[in-house]
Amino acid sequence: MNVWWWLAMAACTDAKDNPCAAGFVAVGDRCEPVAEPSLGDSGQPGPTDSGSTPDTGEPPVAENAVLESGDEVNCADTTQRTTRPYRTVQRLEGETIDLSPWDPIAAAGFAVADFDTNGSLDLYLPQLEGDQLYMNVLESGATDSASTRVPATVGGGSAGAIAVDIDGDGDTDVFVPKADQDHRFLINDGAGMFSDETEAMGLAEQGWPAVGAVFADGDGDGDLDMLVNTYRSCDDSMGPLPENPYTDGPQALWEHTADGTFEDVSTRIPDHPAGRSRLRAALWMDADRDGDPDVYTVSDRGYISECMVNNQFFRNTEGEYVDESDATSLGLQMEGMGIGYGDINGDGWPELAMSDMQRAWLMESDGAGGWYDATFTRGLTLESSSDDRWSGWGTEMADVDNDGDLDLFMAFGGLPDAPGGSMNPWLQPDQLWLQQSDGSFDPVADDWGIANTASTRAAHLTDLNGDGWLDLITREIAGQVSIHLANCGEARWIRVALTAPDKNRDALGARVDVITEEGTQTRWVTQGTRGLQSSVPPTVHFGLGNTATIDLRVTWVDGETSLFRNVPTNRNHRIERIP
Repeated sequence: MNVWWWLAMAACTDAKDNPCAAGFVAVGDRCEPVAEPSLGDSGQPGPTDSGSTPDTGEPPVAENAVLESGDEVNCADTTQRTTRPYRTVQRLEGETIDLSPWDPIAAAGFAVADFDTNGSLDLYLPQLEGDQLYMNVLESGATDSASTRVPATVGGGSAGAIAVDIDGDGDTDVFVPKADQDHRFLINDGAGMFSDETEAMGLAEQGWPAVGAVFADGDGDGDLDMLVNTYRSCDDSMGPLPENPYTDGPQALWEHTADGTFEDVSTRIPDHPAGRSRLRAALWMDADRDGDPDVYTVSDRGYISECMVNNQFFRNTEGEYVDESDATSLGLQMEGMGIGYGDINGDGWPELAMSDMQRAWLMESDGAGGWYDATFTRGLTLESSSDDRWSGWGTEMADVDNDGDLDLFMAFGGLPDAPGGSMNPWLQPDQLWLQQSDGSFDPVADDWGIANTASTRAAHLTDLNGDGWLDLITREIAGQVSIHLANCGEARWIRVALTAPDKNRDALGARVDVITEEGTQTRWVTQGTRGLQSSVPPTVHFGLGNTATIDLRVTWVDGETSLFRNVPTNRNHRIERIP
């Protein structure tokens, strides 16, 4: 069976005694998670062998959802991974043009999705002089078919591309943020043919330049809302800012209404303290685990640029957003670019990794709704002067070796508007840090052959060929896309895609937990957050070492849960919520 079919389907003690959130207990000055046992065949806590639940031969069941599993996928040749974890299989040149005055946010992203639902992934490339669309991108000789599939109204000046099923019809649409024109929303007819529905969706004349967008059900009504990452510079030499009939501040929040159009509700977020700001990345995350998504924005703030602001965290309180940047310790000052998002310490709360100039950031959760800087204690250091890694960009957390913990990839590249030379050169190597058993991170990109010395912006780790190992896609600014397929190994894994019975069909914002005797791994279903100006299919991937079966729990966006026991590994799974 073609495994791509699965991708194509699109209480603790009382509060007065315990200061931590539900599911956590105070240990000294830290909050630690209450142990979550594996669930045996009876559904009650019980012992298991080798970190897995007993295999009774019965299929996994849940009362409110159906799990469908693909065939087992085993690695045919594990020897290559030992000496060569990745191999380069595709390079798409894209456009070869001079960068425009808007080059800080020039074509730098991509969107990977199965646009025509044929079981093979396609690649949308935003460009400065006309976007490109490569169908079945892993096939040799893939050619640009944008002229027949993408409407001419899209034009040029594209900064990124976010693939998302915005209308809940089961196929993948594309939001294209623009550097110096109105953004475009392209609606898919199911066969990979797109129409420009920007005006019909109430999104015409969105004047501010932007690099991306993130999607979630911000108001809990069952459809997807949109937060656009707007980008404004203090440097007037980049040209005048276009007139904007809508939002005065850079947090552009658009609510999806019942008739399918969008309404500007940016006033729900506190007024931005600066007239201009450069938002490179953002995410919607349920930071306090109360069931609704909060907002975090990453700002490209130079230390000499007083007109811009620090990163900001806004807590969602019944649809209104409260600035709690200082209270959570997330109001960081940085020249922020990309953001990675995941649980590295197994406490069920997300850690945040961010790229900066001459350093990385890793903000670790404290288990009580706050974060602290764990960058240097975890070993995430840069030696810019010796290895030429000066400017970080696309950032992503993922388990690249399938050992059960998250690793970190970060793209690097020079600035087109900065002087060249030995300080911050144009060509810079990327970096991959592997998490070790003690929680520290070791750099391996040079040894693994994926340093990709270039001026890279976007980067994603996703399973392109369905073999259970995460492949790497990178994009140079206004330039080449490189695809590196992972050579498979012995470690086991699962990948999970969700289907919900509302317009948020991919269940963006849902939480997926894998439970074994070793503990619980947590992933969140997101779109537009990772990779910088880019997107890949909203599936979640778990590395599992040698574990043969696991317990799988989904917490849906509305808070309902589905539990599946004895789920086999080395498979692609789809879980569909029953209405």
